[in-house]
Amino acid sequence: AKAKQHLYVVLNDRKDACEIHKLDIDGGGGGRLMMNAGDMASLKTLRRLPAPPLLRLQRPTVHPCSKFTTVGSSIVTMGEYFSDDYYDSDCCPEARGNTLVYDTKTAALTVVRHLPEGLLGVYDFVAAIAVGANRLYVLDEGTMDDYRGRIVGGMHCFRLTDDDDDGSRKKKERWSWWQPDESTRISWSDHPSRLPFDTITGQIEAYAVHPKGRTFFVSVRQVDDEGTFSYSVESGKWTRRGDWMLPFVGHGHYDGELGSWRVVSARQRRALPEVKVCKEKVFVQVPGWARVQAELVYMGGRSEYCLVEWLEPEGSSDEEKCDECVLRLTKMRVVYDGDGELTVAAHRLSGCYKVSKV
Repeated sequence: AKAKQHLYVVLNDRKDACEIHKLDIDGGGGGRLMMNAGDMASLKTLRRLPAPPLLRLQRPTVHPCSKFTTVGSSIVTMGEYFSDDYYDSDCCPEARGNTLVYDTKTAALTVVRHLPEGLLGVYDFVAAIAVGANRLYVLDEGTMDDYRGRIVGGMHCFRLTDDDDDGSRKKKERWSWWQPDESTRISWSDHPSRLPFDTITGQIEAYAVHPKGRTFFVSVRQVDDEGTFSYSVESGKWTRRGDWMLPFVGHGHYDGELGSWRVVSARQRRALPEVKVCKEKVFVQVPGWARVQAELVYMGGRSEYCLVEWLEPEGSSDEEKCDECVLRLTKMRVVYDGDGELTVAAHRLSGCYKVSKV
């Protein structure tokens, strides 16, 4: 029998904590969301997410604005550490941040009290690109140029173990490593790598890993320039590919079965319009509701995806507390039809939950 698929969702809908929920997207549940004005009353019947969550991380271990990402089977979060015992920039600068790794296969939680200096600010993280199941390349906008005395941004490499699977063993290792805790094999690169573009004045609009896993691409839009760069994990070199941009916004995933790129993460803090990624509309506008965040998560298998949407009542602001927000999950499979066009072969609601926004 086919194993059940689960989706891990991270929410910071509590003032003092972030929560990780493990949701069964094959079993359904959570109720249905109104698709027209006549169904608005169904909000009252929606359930909350299952309690307790799989994991709750409270302050000062994490900051409410800490960023989460994934590499392999692990969920990784990085954030500034606020305890006075550790925040001492003079005697122990490497202990000013936390790196937390939660392994979804073993349920092991590892806390490393270290974060590269360029990532100490909770807003300095701009992109995290996973290559293979072991390494994470993190781009920041907080690294200082020691020669020019100004912030220019940089790239750091994070690895779960020293058993590399990204091809770096084929050539001389390009990074020197800092292992802050001998009890774990987790380590950060000792020094950041320079970027060929400015993350302060520029904006990373899209990024993706090559299907062979040896190169990743980054499209950057700057004040008077735009272009796409590639980074080779084998040579450690950046190359400017041209003045063109990747044909999507956000994190792209190459679907080998479809032979095309799919956008698996496109976060925007604004209402999103109706969008077609194939014949059918995937984002369907719900009257009275604003879609402020959406992610198309690749679930593996035969081009299977889960659309994760965050909906808020129209007119609500980021500053006010909203106890009537909705998390909607839709599972789908994308295929080519007889005319060679992309179409949704299976499209069903997997869950709909009432959540809070702080």
